[in-house]
Amino acid sequence: MKSGTGDNPFADEEPEEPPDDQEVDESADEPSFDIGETDSDSSSTSTTSDEYSLPYYQRRGSVKEDRDDVLQFFVREDTAQGEDELERAVANELDIRPKELYKLDLREAALLVAMEHPEEVADKLREWGYEHV
Repeated sequence: MKSGTGDNPFADEEPEEPPDDQEVDESADEPSFDIGETDSDSSSTSTTSDEYSLPYYQRRGSVKEDRDDVLQFFVREDTAQGEDELERAVANELDIRPKELYKLDLREAALLVAMEHPEEVADKLREWGYEHV
């Protein structure tokens, strides 16, 4: 750098380097933590419990979050149309617009309800002829 009027007249020519026997604390700009329970330990515990106190719909980042498994199945046209009717009916029950109800949520909820009522699923399969298998 050029010497000029902006230089400090009281500054030494070269900056002093610390003696070798003194340590330079390069982490002075970083926050220090006490040993023991850290803020991150307590906040992760409270975050985890806070996350589970929120409903699944509100705590997830996207509709596909935590849904790693894919269940692909083919349906007949009347079943696909029935899904649209179910979507409108469930949205009406929830007092929301059908566009606010994700089909992935609807399908998973319908499957979970079916799992809670296997006798009704068996009745439907009997209608399809499974009593003759």
